[in-house]
Amino acid sequence: MKFEGTAVTITINVTDDKQIDKVFLLYSIDNLTTWNLIQMSSIGGNNYSASIPGQKGGTIVYYQIYAFDNESFMKINDNDGSYYNFTFQKSPKKPSMGIIPLGEPSPLNIVTLLIIILGAVGGAVVGFFVLYKKEKLPFKKRTKKLKSPYRTVKRVAKPKLTAVESKALLDEKTPDIDKKLQELQNELDKQQFKLERYKLLKERGTISDETFLDFKKQIIKKIDELRNQIKELENKNHEVY
Repeated sequence: MKFEGTAVTITINVTDDKQIDKVFLLYSIDNLTTWNLIQMSSIGGNNYSASIPGQKGGTIVYYQIYAFDNESFMKINDNDGSYYNFTFQKSPKKPSMGIIPLGEPSPLNIVTLLIIILGAVGGAVVGFFVLYKKEKLPFKKRTKKLKSPYRTVKRVAKPKLTAVESKALLDEKTPDIDKKLQELQNELDKQQFKLERYKLLKERGTISDETFLDFKKQIIKKIDELRNQIKELENKNHEVY
């Protein structure tokens, strides 16, 4: 039987007075509407084999064989037009496991179980004390925590600066930053002025639109660089304060 989901292997014997070139298995799973083609493999002698993939239960598979020799002659075996066929069967259900209730435990069984547990615990306790008395097993004593031989060194806090000293220290650090900021701002103003000047020249027709666009591209790039530098210095100046 062919059970669902399990591939089915088809094996045939092909003979010809010439040399066999290729053998194909064609199968259909949609009532002969479409055909799927698989090239069969030689398994020795004149025998060829191919596997049809597993299908769901109830699927009817029709198949036929095409064989070609080395002179391209073809032979079809389609069971005289009726096609070979088989049906995938549904897998048998596994038997379910039944659980038979044994009823509620009786009071006698519960009492017996408690007696067994208490007896086991009591026996273990008695056995421990007998062994301790015989072997004189020492309990662990609490050991005193030893002092570290290394001397601890206290951190000495740095002396705080007065307001006057702090201001003097900041005044020593900031002049270079402020000077650089001023230089960058001046250069930025020059570039912006230059851009406005080129706009005016373009409006008067002194320079072409193409020339103006080239100048504008260069100036805007320079302006963006200057603004980034100014921003970095302002952040640095803020960190100093």
